[in-house]
Amino acid sequence: MGKETHMTDTTKPSGVVKGSRWVLAALTLLFLLGAFGQFFLVGLSYFDDPSRWKDHENLGHILGMLPWAIWIPAVLGKAGRGVIIASVLLFVAFEAQYAFIEAGDGFVHAFHPLNGAVLLILGGWLFQQAFGLLRKPASATSPEGTA
Repeated sequence: MGKETHMTDTTKPSGVVKGSRWVLAALTLLFLLGAFGQFFLVGLSYFDDPSRWKDHENLGHILGMLPWAIWIPAVLGKAGRGVIIASVLLFVAFEAQYAFIEAGDGFVHAFHPLNGAVLLILGGWLFQQAFGLLRKPASATSPEGTA
């Protein structure tokens, strides 16, 4: 009667949690690669062929679908509060890209590339965290995750 067992400390993550973590790692890697691609296309547009701006715009629309989904495997994979918040921030920051580019003011337009850098850094951090979750032993994972 005086003995308490804490099963959550030693149990392995469920199949849904493990699968979600793999999906999170894959989606964040795709986002990160796409973000690097966006910077490359801007450079290509500026230094080589201005018609590549349309490629940048099209990739941006495709890439914009990922933040809509990334938060889902973060929650299902019990990735931790920091990762879940960062995945929501990724969504908000990506939506801000459209606001920055659609604004009529050149000053506001200048926030578009700065926010792109934030997206790149945030995407890289999310991938690092997601990959780290895949490498942790089951007993080392916690609902709080890493901040």
